[in-house]
Amino acid sequence: MGFGYQWYALGNLDPIRIAAGQAEIAPVLDRFIDDALAARHLSARRLGLIGFSQGTMVALGRALRRPDSAAAIVGFSGMIADRAIEFPEDAKRPAILLIHGDADPVVPFSRLAAAEATLRAAKFSVETMVRPGLAHGIDAEGAAAAAQFLAAHLGQV
Repeated sequence: MGFGYQWYALGNLDPIRIAAGQAEIAPVLDRFIDDALAARHLSARRLGLIGFSQGTMVALGRALRRPDSAAAIVGFSGMIADRAIEFPEDAKRPAILLIHGDADPVVPFSRLAAAEATLRAAKFSVETMVRPGLAHGIDAEGAAAAAQFLAAHLGQV
């Protein structure tokens, strides 16, 4: 799309293309998380993930499928890319905060409600925050809410 780092092309939100991109990056993400935790002598219970756009898609699509997911996940301007996603019954259920601008021209705002419904149906604790007038980005209010959310959930472990 001409700006920012992308794991895979976001020119269109075709679920098959996104699923293929996510499958390709899954081992990279797993290795990164495992290495980062090991280097810091931490367990996943002390891990907070923050994603923007594709970072949210990756966190919701892959990190939630890990046997030892994060303690908390914050996603900005993203979505669940795989609408037929299934989470293992024994998967950890981290707290999740999804923040999305209602003027987003890249990832449709309607994907916030769809992600919330999918995650709640899978028994995840989900909070959402709508940012009026915000396009595809992160504003100060959303960043502050994310910081408070992570502090609250990472402080519990």
